[in-house]
Amino acid sequence: MKKAGSLIFLGFLILVVVINTIFAADITLKKNSLSQLETLQAEITGSFTTPINPDNIGIYSEDSVHIIPVESGLIKEDNNYYYYALAPANVGKYTLRIEGVSYYQGIKEVSSPLEVNFSVYENNNTYLSIFPGYVLSSTDFDINVIARGNDQEVIVEFPPSKYKETKKVFQNYEKTFYVTITNLTNITRADIKVGSYTIPAIITPAKRPEQKKVSLLDLEDLIQYSPKEITATLTYDNAFEFPIYVRNLEGENIDFNLSVSESSMTLNKYYLEDLEDSEIITLTIKSKEAFNGTLRLFNDNSTIKIPVNIIITKNESEVNFSYNPSNSEKTCSDLGGKKCDSSKNQRCSIGEVYSLDGWCCKGECKAVSSSSSGWIWGILLLVVAGIVIWFFYKKSKENSRKEPGQIINQRTEKFKERMDQVEVRKGLEKS
Repeated sequence: MKKAGSLIFLGFLILVVVINTIFAADITLKKNSLSQLETLQAEITGSFTTPINPDNIGIYSEDSVHIIPVESGLIKEDNNYYYYALAPANVGKYTLRIEGVSYYQGIKEVSSPLEVNFSVYENNNTYLSIFPGYVLSSTDFDINVIARGNDQEVIVEFPPSKYKETKKVFQNYEKTFYVTITNLTNITRADIKVGSYTIPAIITPAKRPEQKKVSLLDLEDLIQYSPKEITATLTYDNAFEFPIYVRNLEGENIDFNLSVSESSMTLNKYYLEDLEDSEIITLTIKSKEAFNGTLRLFNDNSTIKIPVNIIITKNESEVNFSYNPSNSEKTCSDLGGKKCDSSKNQRCSIGEVYSLDGWCCKGECKAVSSSSSGWIWGILLLVVAGIVIWFFYKKSKENSRKEPGQIINQRTEKFKERMDQVEVRKGLEKS
């Protein structure tokens, strides 16, 4: 009996340990020691009775009650949460804390904060800031990379979709990698490789219509497209629209995808379904810096790459482009637009489109207030003129100012002259 009782008690203890283990809530960091602004990745597991929201999660410095603002994100997949953030910029010890949620700790429901500690150190070597730190997506997605420590050649690779791209990222500048998942049809869990880092990704592809048999051919044999290349000098942070013309060369309808390599390039369509005859796709470019990018048209068998080479200027007179689509046969007036007069400092209220006679504004041509540099130069000239006048005035005063010795000598000479005149008068009177 005693032996049986002992076994029952031991079994009960094991059961309690197992239950506490199964229902334990926990935060697991991928790295407990991070460089400044390096990507923090945390997996949050447990049986939560209230959902975790981004507002429930905060990063605190040592002995501080205030949340440190950081760029962060949170995704949920099944019963697990994945949190990512750029680590604080200052070196020190920190705590990642979740509060305001309820969860089971063993068989007991609790609401005490969950915490995990980590540290941030100074790193003089090269590393990366990557955002996001986890990916949950059903469509193509962006990975943003900032080089730290020095300029770097960064390779981003996602083997399941055969995506691989290399870009040079300048120190403390951001580059965007546009990862495509077009050929994925099933739920996929895999790592995105970003240099020496890995970003866990969960891909749940949206169902796409079945590809037509004709799409098994190379895309170059299926469509005619224009232009073959875009080279332009555009004004700083202004939107310009470039029409991309595609025409079906086959009798059957065609489906294909489009993507861009830079975040400053956007398309009005990323998937062209059932192309019967011809269509115009609008590429909008709005950038603050020069870049060499690519517009891609692709199906399962082949890819067409259209190079996009952009130079940025703040001088509107320098705007030019090597862009002449063969299908662009309408003038600006035919398109119902007007030409903005740059000599009058006019700008289009919306993105300009290309026409047979150049860039065309289909919105309003608005005069931008002229730069204030004119009156600033006027004030500067007045100030300089005032300084010059004051300088010569001071010099003239200095020249007229005499030393005390000079003044005494002059007065002595004048006194002698008066005395000589007196003596001469006296002499004349005696005679």
